[in-house]
Amino acid sequence: LPHVEHRHYSEPEDLERMCDGIEMAMELYSSSQLAAVVEPAGKRRWEWSDRKSLEELVRQRSQTTNHCSGTAKIGPADDSFAVTDSSGHVYGAENLVVADSSLFPTCPRGNIHFPVVAVAEKIAAGLT
Repeated sequence: LPHVEHRHYSEPEDLERMCDGIEMAMELYSSSQLAAVVEPAGKRRWEWSDRKSLEELVRQRSQTTNHCSGTAKIGPADDSFAVTDSSGHVYGAENLVVADSSLFPTCPRGNIHFPVVAVAEKIAAGLT
């Protein structure tokens, strides 16, 4: 079986952005304007004392979801980052085609089921 290593936060900027986003979300969540319309977080809220402890919480509690996308870039053969051509064929491999959310340039904002089905049907139609 293949070994998948996600390497979450292997780029320091990713961890910084995540912590910035959490701090901003908690600031908004704690605002008096939202207090009237949102349920108190209570014990569900993360507690941290400084940026280092927040970073540790993020590393411990982050996980991968089932909506991964964008891992198999479509592009021309001379693009060193491209994994597939426009019809999903993997460069350097025979009879290997990608027809899922790996081809998406960004993750859709909603459930990805229907976009994945559409991509898979479009690519499958081109294989005949």
